[in-house]
Amino acid sequence: MKLLILLLACAAIGHAGAQTMSQQPPVADTRLATEVAGKSLSTLSQLVTEENYRAMGFESPREAADAKLGVPIPVYMVQLDELRAYAGGDPAALLRPLPQVVFPVNVGGATRSGITVENAGKGWQATGFGSAALTRALADAIRASGAAEPMAVHVAALRTYFIGFRAGDGTLMFAPIRDEPEFEFRAGAPVPATQALLALRPAAVRYNGLPL
Repeated sequence: MKLLILLLACAAIGHAGAQTMSQQPPVADTRLATEVAGKSLSTLSQLVTEENYRAMGFESPREAADAKLGVPIPVYMVQLDELRAYAGGDPAALLRPLPQVVFPVNVGGATRSGITVENAGKGWQATGFGSAALTRALADAIRASGAAEPMAVHVAALRTYFIGFRAGDGTLMFAPIRDEPEFEFRAGAPVPATQALLALRPAAVRYNGLPL
């Protein structure tokens, strides 16, 4: 009887370990967010004027009328305290989903601008138009890395963004959106998420809470 109990306990531990190692970050339901973003394209077009079209990311005021939505990018956050404590293991456990999806706004296949859609408890609503530099950087990293089903991973305390995605073998990968020589990151060049988080950890430990 004792042997049977021991075997069952070992099997349970092994099953729990397997679940931890294969843990997937929660996947945002982007269907409703996409509907809201699609309806918000006309709002974006109305916001673009002769005075602000460059600031909004467009090459002419008329481009906004021809804009199309790109692939939705759900946003996840890595919290500072959890990054400081990270010593390896499943990196997906550090990804905290935000009720936020970024949509690249494309013209002729090129990313010009962006629409941010959020759900603060009252349904999905468009909360941001523009953010052209960030949205282009996210879109460029997706293209460079070949990411399928991409997500944005924001390490807010260190002002760092990645595009996260699963490689063919299931490994969680992070593609930096900009060059960061301090961490040996190159824009669009994917590295295993574990490697990226461990590279950031010393900076997280040193961080004193002041703006970078």
